[in-house]
Amino acid sequence: MNDKIMKNKLTLLLLLTFLVPVVSSNQDFRFSRLTPDDGLSHANVTCIAQDRKGFMWFGTFNGLNRYDGYRFNLYHYRRADSTSLSHNYVSALFEDRDGYLWVGTSDGLNRYDRKMDRFASHKHEPGNPASISDNQIETIFEDSQGRLWIGTRNGGLELFNRDSESFSHHLHDERDPKTPSSNTIRVIFEDSGGNLWIAHENGTIDILPKDSNEFRHLSILGKKLTEYRITDIVESPNQNIWISTQGDGLYRFKLEKDGVSFVAHYRHSLDESGISSNVVLCLMVDSHNKLWIGTEDSGIAIMDLATHTFQYCRHDPFDQSSLSHDSVWSIFEDRAGTIWVGTYAFGINLLTNRKSYFHHYKHYPGRENGLSQDMVNAFVEDRDNNLWIATDGGGLDYFDRKNNRFVNYSKQNSAIGSNVIVSLCKDRKDRLWLGTWADGLYQFDRNSNRFLRFDSEKDGLASDRILHILEDRDGGLWLCTFWGGLTYFDIDTRVTIVYDKNNSGLSDDDVRVVMQDFDGHLWIGTDIGLDFFDLETKSFAHYRHDEREGSLSKGFVHAIIQGSDSAIWIGTSDGLNKFDRKNQRFIHYSTDDGLADKEIKSIVEQNDRILWVATNKGISRFDRVTGMFKNYDVTDGLQGNDFNARSGLRTMRGEMLFGGNNGFTIFQPDEIQDNSYIPPVVITDFRLFNKPVPIGNEASALQQHISETQELRLT
Repeated sequence: MNDKIMKNKLTLLLLLTFLVPVVSSNQDFRFSRLTPDDGLSHANVTCIAQDRKGFMWFGTFNGLNRYDGYRFNLYHYRRADSTSLSHNYVSALFEDRDGYLWVGTSDGLNRYDRKMDRFASHKHEPGNPASISDNQIETIFEDSQGRLWIGTRNGGLELFNRDSESFSHHLHDERDPKTPSSNTIRVIFEDSGGNLWIAHENGTIDILPKDSNEFRHLSILGKKLTEYRITDIVESPNQNIWISTQGDGLYRFKLEKDGVSFVAHYRHSLDESGISSNVVLCLMVDSHNKLWIGTEDSGIAIMDLATHTFQYCRHDPFDQSSLSHDSVWSIFEDRAGTIWVGTYAFGINLLTNRKSYFHHYKHYPGRENGLSQDMVNAFVEDRDNNLWIATDGGGLDYFDRKNNRFVNYSKQNSAIGSNVIVSLCKDRKDRLWLGTWADGLYQFDRNSNRFLRFDSEKDGLASDRILHILEDRDGGLWLCTFWGGLTYFDIDTRVTIVYDKNNSGLSDDDVRVVMQDFDGHLWIGTDIGLDFFDLETKSFAHYRHDEREGSLSKGFVHAIIQGSDSAIWIGTSDGLNKFDRKNQRFIHYSTDDGLADKEIKSIVEQNDRILWVATNKGISRFDRVTGMFKNYDVTDGLQGNDFNARSGLRTMRGEMLFGGNNGFTIFQPDEIQDNSYIPPVVITDFRLFNKPVPIGNEASALQQHISETQELRLT
């Protein structure tokens, strides 16, 4: 590399420094978490790697962790065991081309033997010049020539000779400018041209050109890059080199045929339009051409390298799916595209879906024009695609979707007498009806912002606890009440008819949901089963759970719909049912069939093939043709795993809405894309009579680790 050319280019391009993108965007990333409660050995995660078999490895302040997607296998230092890890503080991880995992610690370099599930350690030996120079390992890297380099805390740069199991040393010599700039090595990186970049604690960077043994010092106008510690170096597909610092932001260089040129310096700005902090701890370029910038105490900034716009991931104390902590020490993308984030003191964060297809709205205390309360019970949509939302404690919310703002109507600012709204209905004349818990029925006039109340005492409703409201094909309202049965309410004449178990054939007075089928008859869900009400003959038929095959599943009936194919679907607290009207029997679907949970809260039809079923453990997508379920939970971006009864809605745009105790979830089902990556299958453990089998003993059936064993014979 020509130093003169490099210096000239740096001078020429100096005017381009301090460029900061001015366009910023935000994204609601949904993380799941792994902590010591899940088996992680320590909450401080220092480094991350994935081996060729697909196992994830995590270095921590207290041991090494191997994760198989279900559980952690822990490795610690054990006194008097030379095959154990040499120290519990793990600082670096790297898998070489031969499949060996190298582990740097505060007291030695370790090579993991996966066949025998043990470690061989390399430590400094006084009097042995071929041993490693320093036991404090900072970084490990294998270059494209197969050379294994180790950066140490105080012993300079080490090159490991695999044949002789020895180390050659590259130490700083102030008398020789062709040696490394210091003996404290922080980062080793190889660019696409085969040049090694060696970054130091003191902010200097050395470049070791391919096929050369002479270190060349990167400088800008004769000075080192920065006074701050270099923390990471990565290269983007357009051959830009990105260098992060612990206090001086982010630098960008351009790799060219005759050298590198300095392009830009990114620093945190008060207008929050660029990197979120000048203290950058780690970098990662993902498979979508985005640069992930992990900071200390300011979360993650994600730069789109094509547009130079930013997205941000930060901890939100009110959102359990946000980043668990804003101090980010390591970021890694695995072969399936999952992002793994190691934090200080709060474990690991996983981002499975880069794009959140599920959008979550929740209540933020003190935030104006937001959702008034987290518990959402029901929705209706108006002709402008805006939403009316019933909340349990916050009153009625109007969601102006175009302007992304909420307007609240409550006891505090309107004439409504209760803030606990449990049901909603918009009739054919565009009037809004609200069912409350214990305060009756309200009609809301949007033009005058007036509420008109109807109750049991003066209007004859069966009860003032109204769980569900249905407008029938003739314009009448049917009110499902708790403790009172079913009420028919003629909107225009104010005539009220009550159906209960004492004056009619209704089976139970706790009525939860009602649906009118294509023939005009009513299907009524109660606490003890399903009632069919023939409106012409005023007669009832009852369907309950019993021990015979083909009966309705047990429990409360929370949801009833008629699909576009005329099939009747019923959701109970013990599963999903399809009613076979010809044979008067029910086909039952439960967790054994793939349903996320037995407790069905609402059912929404997407089209003549797909149903979406909200449960107590997430949402299930049900393909009626194949009979297959696909389940989604909070890790996919849902408001939570638990949803509220009768809170499902399909909008005119085809979106799905479901309410829960942490706000509501909205998504466009046609946009959801499945992850096509098929992970490898690996056997992780082998036991006889439920006892671990030792590896390598003469009498043992297992001569190497079960994941490396091709054949096993038991006699």
